[in-house]
Amino acid sequence: MASSFTVPTQQHMANDIKHVQNKHNLSPEQTSQLTLMLEQIDPTLILGWTTTHDTPAFLCQRFLRARDFDIPKATIMLEEDIQWREEYGIKQLRQQKLADFCDVNPQKLKKLLPIVVEGMDSMNRPVIYKSFGASCRISDILQITTQETLIRYHIWQNELALMKCEELSRQKNSNIEQWQIVIDAFGWHLGLANSQSMQFLKAIAKIDSDHYPERLGRLTVVNAPWTLSSVWTVIRLWLDDRQKKKIAIFSWQSSWEPYLKGIATTTDAKDMDASVAVAKGGIPNDQLLVRFGGLNPSDFVVAGNSGGSKKVKDVKKVVQVETKETVKETVVDVEQKVVAKTVVRIEDVEVDHEGMKTLSI
Repeated sequence: MASSFTVPTQQHMANDIKHVQNKHNLSPEQTSQLTLMLEQIDPTLILGWTTTHDTPAFLCQRFLRARDFDIPKATIMLEEDIQWREEYGIKQLRQQKLADFCDVNPQKLKKLLPIVVEGMDSMNRPVIYKSFGASCRISDILQITTQETLIRYHIWQNELALMKCEELSRQKNSNIEQWQIVIDAFGWHLGLANSQSMQFLKAIAKIDSDHYPERLGRLTVVNAPWTLSSVWTVIRLWLDDRQKKKIAIFSWQSSWEPYLKGIATTTDAKDMDASVAVAKGGIPNDQLLVRFGGLNPSDFVVAGNSGGSKKVKDVKKVVQVETKETVKETVVDVEQKVVAKTVVRIEDVEVDHEGMKTLSI
């Protein structure tokens, strides 16, 4: 993180606070708390962790917001975060390539845990795409690497996204401090929710909560099977209310594609904690990946070709269900070599305007 830190003058700090107040619609009470924290904090504490656009006021307000504008709690959180960043070597990690710290073939890890930072949404936030579907077999991945490597991989990807925020901030001459995440859960099933995978998810959830507060702008899970709801009841316990309100979970492309593009609300989402306001920040067609219905040709490779590939339209078929008692099993042949096997359950069935029960898979 390139720092432009200098001890701010009173006028500079006042202008800085004004920018934050305007951007985040801070109340007078919140603005007062931000001012007090900036006055009380040791300026050398944040030396090296601010930029021209991500100023001390923007930095402090994120920690304040994460702690309900409680100054002592926010200050402790900030101090612990900076200590962690120094000890973990975050600045050094930013300069590394995946091969520098990965103890397995980087390309293999990318296939098993596909993550890519690509494009931006309508609010100029970078978009992070992740595939946590059938290929995300954490217990199998841990046979060839360690959880520490997977966690470092996650942190490294977060820092790549932050560097993208900094790049976009320079381009737009405005502080871009949040990102949007799209998770493809195609092919996920309860068999993947073992103790090792849950430990990993809990670990990265804690890292994001402790060290990347208020960085998440919106998170959308697409192609979610109905069984994901049981795991979500556990995962949501690790999140605060503000985080939960930024998350929407969809099964059907007819619902998630318009939402991703910002032309629909969360009324069709499984997670009704998500607020309609979060529908803002859709991803323009030229920025959205082809596999999610956009025009951006960039993509990631998924082990076993699971999830929405560039042939995603071939994978998403519609299965007709004749009666409520019917549970059908269908085998969809995609590109002759790839076979997707899907069990249709009545819990996933919708009724269209003509009375035909359908399930998008």
